[in-house]
Amino acid sequence: MSMQSRLLDSQRPAKLLSFSRSQERATIQAIAYDAIFEKLPYHPWYSLDRNYATTQIHHMCSSLLTTMSKRSADDAEIEKLCAALEEAKTVSHKKSLCIAILREQVMGKRQCLCSAFGRDLVHVSSSSSACTAFPTIVAHKIGASDDSQESDVLIQLGDTGTGSLVNIELYTYTHDQCSLLQDLYNLKSGIENDDDEESQELPLLNDVQREQIIKSARTAKRFFSVIFKADSSPERGVELMDALSSEEMRHASFIAKYVRWSRLYSTCVISSSLLQYVLLDDLAQRVQSIREPPSIEAWCLQQCSKLRRAQTENHRLINEYQDYVLQAPGAAYLKHEADNIERALREKGVQLRVLLKSARQYAMLSVEAAGISRLRQYLLGVPARMNYDNPEYHVHEMLPDIVSQILRILGKFKGDSMYEGMRRDLVAWLPRLEITLDDFADCKIPKSVIKSWGADKAEEGILRGIASIVKGFRYPSPFWTTFLKLLREKGMPVNGVAKGLNMNNEIMVIMEPFIRQWRNRINGQIGDLTTSLNAPVQFILAQLRAHIENLTRHAELKSNASAALETRARRIGLAQGKLRTGLESKLRATYVHYKTETNVYAPVALAMKPFCDTVLDICGGRGAYARHCKGLQESLCAPEYPMQKFSAVMATNIAETLKERWAQCCRDLVSEVMAQLKGFREAADGLLDSGKFVKTQHQRLRDELHELLFVFKTGPVRAQQACPWLEAPDTGVLGKRKGQDDLLCGL
Repeated sequence: MSMQSRLLDSQRPAKLLSFSRSQERATIQAIAYDAIFEKLPYHPWYSLDRNYATTQIHHMCSSLLTTMSKRSADDAEIEKLCAALEEAKTVSHKKSLCIAILREQVMGKRQCLCSAFGRDLVHVSSSSSACTAFPTIVAHKIGASDDSQESDVLIQLGDTGTGSLVNIELYTYTHDQCSLLQDLYNLKSGIENDDDEESQELPLLNDVQREQIIKSARTAKRFFSVIFKADSSPERGVELMDALSSEEMRHASFIAKYVRWSRLYSTCVISSSLLQYVLLDDLAQRVQSIREPPSIEAWCLQQCSKLRRAQTENHRLINEYQDYVLQAPGAAYLKHEADNIERALREKGVQLRVLLKSARQYAMLSVEAAGISRLRQYLLGVPARMNYDNPEYHVHEMLPDIVSQILRILGKFKGDSMYEGMRRDLVAWLPRLEITLDDFADCKIPKSVIKSWGADKAEEGILRGIASIVKGFRYPSPFWTTFLKLLREKGMPVNGVAKGLNMNNEIMVIMEPFIRQWRNRINGQIGDLTTSLNAPVQFILAQLRAHIENLTRHAELKSNASAALETRARRIGLAQGKLRTGLESKLRATYVHYKTETNVYAPVALAMKPFCDTVLDICGGRGAYARHCKGLQESLCAPEYPMQKFSAVMATNIAETLKERWAQCCRDLVSEVMAQLKGFREAADGLLDSGKFVKTQHQRLRDELHELLFVFKTGPVRAQQACPWLEAPDTGVLGKRKGQDDLLCGL
């Protein structure tokens, strides 16, 4: 151990180990990821014996169905029961879960796959030879062992055409690389190319240009020598020159061909393997700039810097110690950045889950900071949450409905005047209730969805902003021809000199604060709308409960009718919960739609078309640029009749879009409510004795059904215990499942 490292040990606090102590006690843990020791998320889906449960349900329903259908009986109730058993004997399930990873090249698709499965499944390549550069299918191979030799997943290309395209690209890439390497070898060795045809095609450089290139290359190599301290170490100099001669061509061509740095930095949310080094190399400076816990002592990183300058310790051990020091604050910093992304998205009305992930084979982050475990936890939970819905609904809804249907067939009651009055009232109420709900929706939605702005200060502010944008179009930026191209392509040219200009986005930026205020006002109307639609339904349910409470002569009839009503009322509550969730979702989607202006089919671009066409009709000639600018401003801010102002057009479009979306949500609610109430009406009718003569064959069927009822009732109970209900039981609305995340946004 060097003297300098011992001097640094005297300054060591108790929180972190110093460099020397960490080497003595070997407390620095490897950051390699091993999925074997990972604790997977718990979900009832994993503990559910799906094959056994499916077999038992099928056997239970099939046995009863066979008994009911082996004798021909002209009985409507028995036929309905047989149809319900036929549907319930098969538990539907999703056979596969498809996740599409859609990113550009070098954006982390391969990292996502390899980290999710815990193995290197896809090749690493900086060209089209990478498997994920084309549509790729990761399929499960049943019966394969889970090891590196015979993996339980199969990587294959999407189709035959894609495979042929990849083979062509591979051949082209390999041929080009061989040619480049041969040229590089010839240049390094001083061998002249004897191919006259190729030399004639290449542009010739004069002496001045050749000298400038040579000087630039020498300057670059000297610059690298200073950075990597090649002068102080001959071994470093030799290694650096070898690396530059073999890698500079490949790296430079790769960057120029496959990476658009400006777009990558401006739009990228997911850090790719290429940008990982750029973003994380200065992690120490990034961490120290954040004054939030867990903080990091400055002496730890200073110790690493002093040891590097002293060059008395192994460079690899110093790097490992710095990784150890940066584990906790590094993870906190990345969590801090993820929270910032989620906060920015929430401000735009988008609720997304952000997961930050790094490549598992690059030892730059701890397992916690790399986010591999969080990614696997999320992806492994998605199939459970998706596939649990069907057996859960089957066990808790369909099977109890069959039991209730059997009880109605077996238990017939003689109705009294009170029960008959309830049935008559229900028949009369249902058509009027449907009309009332439709009228409420047609009346309340226009009142709730007000325009984004009217003839007020908001519209004046928007018009002033639009006028300032138009006034900015003056010679020489842009030229008149560019301005005309801007108008012809609806404010957003897709090619040519004007590519990159987006007048629509500038207008949207002006309107966005007012659209956000409108969204906040409308959000307060959702409660009133749902209450208005809920009130008539609750009134009907209250009247039905009052009728049932007055049934004093038949306690069993009262109990069965009450149970049937509460089942329907619970499902109506779920539908009403879906209505509120749907209204909020549609409002959020409308807000995001009208504040996103990225292509010529966006809202502002479509609304701009008639205004741009009007300006293009203005004749050219001397002073045409000024006339076109003036015409655009007048058409947007003060058009002639019958055209409306652009701000008024956008306000109408936003309101009409939301009205149409909310109307569909209300129609879905009305359909579900009426279906549940009609189902209760049928159940109430089925509880009464029709007074018809029961044939001997019908009576025999009922006797056998009575004997099988006890056996059939125990099946749903066992199934419900194995497949518990995950919905929120107290809210009366559709609850959110435990551990369910909104959306996977980033990796």
